Formats: sequence, structure tokens, C-alpha cells
Amino acid sequence: MSRPWYKPPPEGHGSEEIVGPGGPTHISVYGVRTLDLAHIAHTLAPLCESPIETQFGAELVLQLANSDVVAIPQYRWLRYRMDFALVRPTSRDKPLLFIECDGREFHSAPEQIENDRRKDQAAKAAGIPLVRFSGSEIFLDARACAGLAIDRIK
Repeated sequence: MSRPWYKPPPEGHGSEEIVGPGGPTHISVYGVRTLDLAHIAHTLAPLCESPIETQFGAELVLQLANSDVVAIPQYRWLRYRMDFALVRPTSRDKPLLFIECDGREFHSAPEQIENDRRKDQAAKAAGIPLVRFSGSEIFLDARACAGLAIDRIK
């Protein structure tokens, strides 16, 4: 990932280090991650339908940055639109995983619940796992949700 604004931390600069279980980490590492997330979210926002999709998607894209898997927002499959599909660029016809971000506003109406049920059944019949995260889960820990989704394809 290109970071033209990034400047590595100075060597031995102890006043800005945080010591934790993994050893000292320069505070700028956390700033870099935050800027990366903000940049990704800014890029994804026009492609997503809700703030929780944008928040989750930014975490997902960041965690997939060094892998051979990509996240595609608003993936069209059969007659459905999935919030995200994880695919390998070499085989876009067969997604590895579908991900749905279920905010209460759009997923509590009876017709939407029925549509979600049909989506789940179609994905299962095609042998493609589908995971759902509530808006609350994403809001509380988007990083963990993205990690759980990625763990499903390993």
C-alpha cells in the first residue's frame, strides 16, 4: 500500500513508544493505521450503502492488503446483491465468502427478513459461505468482525 505521507519513526526515540506484550511499538504505527483506514473508507464510501458497510469494508480491505484475496463491495450474484464478496482475482466467478452487514434499519422489515433468508439459502445451495454481522457488532469492533470473516476462508 502506497503511503506518500509516511515517514518512519526515528530510531531509539523512546518518548513516543508504547510498551506492550509485543514489545515497543512507535506511536506513529497507530497513526499510519488510522490514516490508512480513513483513506480506504473515503474510497469505499461511494460504493457502499451504509456507514456500517464503509466502516467494516475499510477494516476488511486493510486486513486483506497483503493477501491474494480481494473484497468486492455490492457484489451482484444471481438476482441478489451482497454487501461484500471475498474473491481471488484469478477466479471471480466463484466467491470464497459472502458478507452481509445487517443494520437494524434495513433488516428488520418482514420482506427484508424473507429476502435475507432466500439469500442465505441460495448461497448455501451454491456452496458459498455467507456470514452476517449486525450493525452493533460492526460499530463495537469492526476490526474483529473483519478478522472473523477472513478466518472463515482460511
